[in-house]
Amino acid sequence: MTKAAQPGDKSRFTDFYSEPVDQLLSPIKGYQDKPLVSLTEAVEPVSEFFNEIEDNVLVALHNCQHPPDGLTQQESASIHLYTMQFDGCPSLHILLNKALRAASRHALKPWFSYLKLFLTALYKLPSQSRRVWRGIQGVNLTSKYKIGTKFAWWGVSSCTADMEVLESAQFLGKHGQRTLFSIECVNGISVVKHSYFKYAESEIILMPGSYFEVLGQLNPAPELHIIELKEITPPMTLIKPPFSKSDDRKASPVTGKASYSSPSAPASLLRAGINSSNSASSKTTSMTLVIPQISADAHWSQEGMVVAGSIEDSGEDSSGDSDENNYPLRHGVLYRGRHHGQCEEDGIQQVETIIAATNRLASPHGLVIDDENQTIIIADKSNHRIIEWKIGDTNGQVVAGGKGKGYGLNQLNSPTDVLIDKETNSLIICNYGSRQVVRWLRRAGTKRGEILIGDIACWGLAIDDHRNLYVSDIDNDIVLRYSLEDIKNGTVVAGRNGPSNDLRSLCNPTYLCVDQQQAVYVSDTENNRVMKWNKDAQEGVCIAGDELEGSSPNQLSHPGGIFVDTLGTLYVADTQNGRIMRWPQNKPQGTTIVGNGDPLHSPIGLSFDQDGNLYVTHSQGVQRFDIE
Repeated sequence: MTKAAQPGDKSRFTDFYSEPVDQLLSPIKGYQDKPLVSLTEAVEPVSEFFNEIEDNVLVALHNCQHPPDGLTQQESASIHLYTMQFDGCPSLHILLNKALRAASRHALKPWFSYLKLFLTALYKLPSQSRRVWRGIQGVNLTSKYKIGTKFAWWGVSSCTADMEVLESAQFLGKHGQRTLFSIECVNGISVVKHSYFKYAESEIILMPGSYFEVLGQLNPAPELHIIELKEITPPMTLIKPPFSKSDDRKASPVTGKASYSSPSAPASLLRAGINSSNSASSKTTSMTLVIPQISADAHWSQEGMVVAGSIEDSGEDSSGDSDENNYPLRHGVLYRGRHHGQCEEDGIQQVETIIAATNRLASPHGLVIDDENQTIIIADKSNHRIIEWKIGDTNGQVVAGGKGKGYGLNQLNSPTDVLIDKETNSLIICNYGSRQVVRWLRRAGTKRGEILIGDIACWGLAIDDHRNLYVSDIDNDIVLRYSLEDIKNGTVVAGRNGPSNDLRSLCNPTYLCVDQQQAVYVSDTENNRVMKWNKDAQEGVCIAGDELEGSSPNQLSHPGGIFVDTLGTLYVADTQNGRIMRWPQNKPQGTTIVGNGDPLHSPIGLSFDQDGNLYVTHSQGVQRFDIE
């Protein structure tokens, strides 16, 4: 007798009715010790469960002959096969998920070879922190997923980044009893380039063993139930990563430390160990940097390791302009710069071209960590270039500018911040001295950039999941938002009332951060505070500092770079106090995490890698402070 189908088990996006959320199953392990084999060999142990699965394997291999993202044909085809809908028998995803959800882990053993290949492919792809959806028709699951419940989904969780996909009759539909899950994920993996359906379904996969908390429930229409979930760190390791202790592709020391948040770190913290085959120029669909979930009581080493440039001036020429100005404060100059070889010709200032050595930095400012390629990308301000530094190397590589200070498209002029736009495989740069935001492609042989925004005193940059670019304008004391799809006039999103210290105003806004709700965090440098402006807000909220310059735990002095993690905790470079501070959400004061006993020399930019290690620019170098 054929067993009755469970609700939703025909589609990957709706197949979760039978998830055993009321109990925690045994962790998934053992598969990682299997050797990597071809897709044909990987499915052989489970072929008896299907009618002629070999034909579908051949289709997958044919469609994946030239896979993107640094995957092999076999790896890409394993994803392709997972997304296929089989005729005449259950699809692969149905039987795979059934085995993953079985209380007896013995049922999973025939799948070990396929699981090894499939999860290896997924771990090679970049993770995304974003909102995704999945749902089920014909059932109300609100009683099963009560607010506050924490649980694991053991199956491969296929979600979509486009809610309209679920509204089609094929999946959720627009009528009848329906339960829709709105999920705030931190480790989503886009498989659109490897799917049988390509871009039609905007598929984002959450790994087996993903752990969630129910945040809320809504009933916006008759028979429509919405359950809001947030991906969180599980209480233990629920699934081993797909590499064994003897695997030569295991995580390097730079990315392998993943015990800072809990006994089980999110998948993104382990993925870099299998990503080493990706080149610096590989284009991905993710625009969102990995944001680590850092434990509230985490500590960092107080001895920073120099990972780029140097820290103290050796007495030699640093090769740059040596303009020590951290910020061009209009109402209180910090430093006065000095420049090499300035002269006037026909009324235009000419500056001598000085090419700096690639093992030195001069007043580095903003930086971004490219975990995928194990590099640090630095705005080397006084050398008028962007330099990319491979972790462990003694020299960097110039990837933008480097032709001396100037206004040509092949030059930069005091760049202050940089970010990666993975959608276009490019760098977006605050070219402060030229009053421009520019873009340089991350391709070998790129000789010049293009102007995105002109006539703006830009200092800091941020980008959100909707391809909106945020730029701080220190001349007009505002933050503007631009659509990267169609850059025209910017929209003011922070700063409404000129330079002032009221909640509607900013004074010399510098560095930025933006969250998934499009709230903008601003280093309000001359007001000695950090402000948060919610989307469409008319005024901001002061979340760090008390507007009076000082060194008390509730004060800041000319804050620089900022970073907000998945817990909403703010990290800020307290530049003039020579320290890095952590400010928990809704707390009246912060704590010093670096620079307590031995102050840093004017820290400016900061960032974290996916393991939670802290990177700080100051003086003439970048230091890394390892999380403990």
